[in-house]
Amino acid sequence: MTFSIPLVWRGGRQAGVVTLIAASIATGATADSPPLEGWPIGRGGQNSQVRTLELHDAEADSVVVHAAISLPEMSDHYRARAEILADVLSQGSEAYPRITVRRMTGALGSPLRGFTTPGTLHLRAEVPVDAWDNALMVLADALRKPLLEDAAIRASIEARTLVEPTEWSKALVGRRYDWASVQPREIRELAQAILRPERTLLVVAGAHEPRSAAARVAARFAGWTAGPVRRWTFDSVQRTWFPQGRYVDLLGRPFDPRNEWPVACVAALALGGGKDSTMFRVVRERHAWSYRQEAFLQMEGNRWRLRSVVQQAPGTEGPDAEALRQALLLDVAAWDESTLKRALAMARLAAWGRVPSPLQLGSSGRADMASLVGRALLAALWFENTGELWSADEFADRCAKVKLDEVKRWTEAQLKESSGRIYGATGSPAR
Repeated sequence: MTFSIPLVWRGGRQAGVVTLIAASIATGATADSPPLEGWPIGRGGQNSQVRTLELHDAEADSVVVHAAISLPEMSDHYRARAEILADVLSQGSEAYPRITVRRMTGALGSPLRGFTTPGTLHLRAEVPVDAWDNALMVLADALRKPLLEDAAIRASIEARTLVEPTEWSKALVGRRYDWASVQPREIRELAQAILRPERTLLVVAGAHEPRSAAARVAARFAGWTAGPVRRWTFDSVQRTWFPQGRYVDLLGRPFDPRNEWPVACVAALALGGGKDSTMFRVVRERHAWSYRQEAFLQMEGNRWRLRSVVQQAPGTEGPDAEALRQALLLDVAAWDESTLKRALAMARLAAWGRVPSPLQLGSSGRADMASLVGRALLAALWFENTGELWSADEFADRCAKVKLDEVKRWTEAQLKESSGRIYGATGSPAR
């Protein structure tokens, strides 16, 4: 199944025609796949296929090869292992040890890098146009035959114990891990469970030859089979993380982005996009409650949530969750056509990378809609989350169809149904 959509991307120095192609969308996942601790993991087999998306940009001077592996529903202590696995995958494979990987990717462009977003494990490299097949070869081998040695795993674990996130990052993530308790065998067992062709989406973005990716991906991943997985249980390594300061948080109900993403994006931008947003005008300027305030759409796999977070200004009397909710609802009720017009302008600017997008990718920050690397990541997540092909212009055009009454009703419902909490070193534990 192949889709070809011409569109214009205006995020660079010049307007250029970008073509987004989806090929090999068929998947070999079976409906009766055995669960693993409640996970719907496929059996694999010869019929499993790696799906491929092509994002062709004739004006790009590089190519991004990006693998996105969908993760099953997992608790936080499984996510800790996924973060380590993503990092170690970038360190080499059976055929390509670390020094070779660095030479074939890092010496030519950006090194092979592994990371996670909520619900997805990623492995990517950005290289010159004439080197992208080499990058694909290295990436494919890392997924098919990962070299998960004890020394590399322990080094990744140790590196994480030395990193101290910002207080704002701690507030958004809300957890920390006891990394030292993770065992190398657990990483290898996790790899066996989630590195599977039916869970893998491969994005090739840049100035490569159009419609050439699917065949090359099929060749590089030919013969990749994944056997059955067994059940196992890991000990939890999650710990509550209390950032310094006091934070008030409203977390909306989960919603299906396939049905609601246009109105949700407009609502998030009206509520928290820029200095004319409700969060800035009401929370910071009118009530002087905040040192920092944001509202965004928190992407949690195929579920999204509207989230409003206030970091209390030092030495001030901050609100409780209900006071914050009522203040926001009062302002939303007064939204008018000028509010909508501004939010729609922000949506178009976000699509071109001129202002922050309304999409929060966990600890990875806001979605980057402008750079080639960011668009490759967003293409993968957008397809997995919404079932649609990512297009900056389509994003802006769909948002432009949202009506004022619709966005007000949606935002009010989200705020009324949201769960409120106060946390931080000077507040109460999250409940």
